Amino acid sequence: MPDIDTKTPHTSAPVGRWGVLRFRGLTLPVVWLVAAAVVLGVFSVAIWLLVLRGEPKGPESPVNETATNDSVAPVQPNQPSAGQEEIPPGVITARRLLDGVVVPEAAAKADRYAVIIDNMDAARPQAGLNQASVVIEAPAEGGITRFLAVFSADATVERVGPVRSARPYFIDWAEEYDAVLAHVGGSPEALERLDGTTLRDANDFLAGAYFWRDETRSAPHSTYTSSSQLARIVVRRYADRAVRPLSGWKFKEDLAKNFRPDDSKDIAINFSKPEYSARWTYIMETNSYARLQGGQRHKDENGAIIFAKNVIVQFAKTVVLDEVGRRRIVTVGSGDALVALDGRTVPAKWEKRSLTGRTRFYGANGDELSFNAGTTWIEVVPTGRSVEY
Repeated sequence: MPDIDTKTPHTSAPVGRWGVLRFRGLTLPVVWLVAAAVVLGVFSVAIWLLVLRGEPKGPESPVNETATNDSVAPVQPNQPSAGQEEIPPGVITARRLLDGVVVPEAAAKADRYAVIIDNMDAARPQAGLNQASVVIEAPAEGGITRFLAVFSADATVERVGPVRSARPYFIDWAEEYDAVLAHVGGSPEALERLDGTTLRDANDFLAGAYFWRDETRSAPHSTYTSSSQLARIVVRRYADRAVRPLSGWKFKEDLAKNFRPDDSKDIAINFSKPEYSARWTYIMETNSYARLQGGQRHKDENGAIIFAKNVIVQFAKTVVLDEVGRRRIVTVGSGDALVALDGRTVPAKWEKRSLTGRTRFYGANGDELSFNAGTTWIEVVPTGRSVEY
């Protein structure tokens, strides 16, 4: 049976080359009608090209994909907003507790979704990282790192992933946000920890209807979810479960442009292999930091470069548990930290007093630090590891 073109249905008339119908015995009026139609069509195209279409756009400037301090700085970055939208005049606003972004007052205490996101080579580029309010990067087994991305429930995130399995320390951090935790299974210790928590668990193995597989990605780097799917699981499974109020950080206004430094140094972290190295470069124009990973600009799958308004290095005691390389990271307690904002990186201290308590950061004088509103990245580094800044 011959192939059928379903886009252009055929008639029973004989068809010639390029689908043009053959007619026999054409009369002169028909010829004139066809000729008139052709002239009218040419005239219409000419009018569109000259008038309606407007001036053609020039080619985009080429982008050097080798990410260095010089190649990142000139980029016009997408200002990190973590789901911020334009607010109509007259609407009462407040700072969102999660990230300090000014939002309508009703959204300031919005629920939180935490998603464990893959960072292996095959999982890149990721989806949704550039829309997170807080991202925590920590080492997993095999020298790789993994992300816990925390989203505000009032932000629309259409695609997040690839979603991967849980580790105990990610559960500890999700606890302080009282977040819905999206993951695909987990290590034995992590699953045991989950059984003992009151977290709203969104495990793909038990709630597969709220995830999907991207057939263009190879498993296990192919599982995705979205803010709307996580909202559905809250309504259907946890509607009666009250959300614990979030204890917010302190936030401030951005440093005025004329006070921003033009000699800021990069923050460079070598987690293990070169492809897992992280570097943050200060962009004075927007008072934000551009992320590099493995020597390349770290981009979301939509091509947006990943930025943060605040970058924190949290040094934490890390112990390897088994031959697979699974780790235990101390999350409750205190330790040293580095905090980068407004173009300067300063020594600091971190403290988390309980599993459900918020991790807080303090300056040299012992006062709690105030952050710029927007996305914060926390790089969790084993104690004793050197960091360049």
